[in-house]
Amino acid sequence: AVSLNPPLILVCIGHNSGILSKFRKSTHFAVNILREGQEALSNRFATLIGDRFAGVGWNPGPGGSPLLLDCLAQVECLTHKIVDAGDHAVFFGEVIGGSLGDGSPLLYFNRGYRTLSPRIAALGETEEL
Repeated sequence: AVSLNPPLILVCIGHNSGILSKFRKSTHFAVNILREGQEALSNRFATLIGDRFAGVGWNPGPGGSPLLLDCLAQVECLTHKIVDAGDHAVFFGEVIGGSLGDGSPLLYFNRGYRTLSPRIAALGETEEL
């Protein structure tokens, strides 16, 4: 999160990424938050070659943004601003919609997939962090 009013998030895309030009041309983008167990889907979208969407179920969001089916959460954004910073482009998006399902997020940290400990997962459900 960048701002609560208006609600803004940011996404960084490397200048060497094949999808950067599509993001620059689009007025909207979506962030799909994967759930535990979706490592193969995460790895698929982390590759630099091929059609990442071949055989993947999705629906178009506002402006045609791909909303992947069976994700934990989806955040739909209107592109607010783009800033080039070092070897990445930083996309600021104004949140215009979203959804949240049940489950735990797929986490990637220190070159590997991780899970939330039961204590931390329970905090998100019953207490303030």
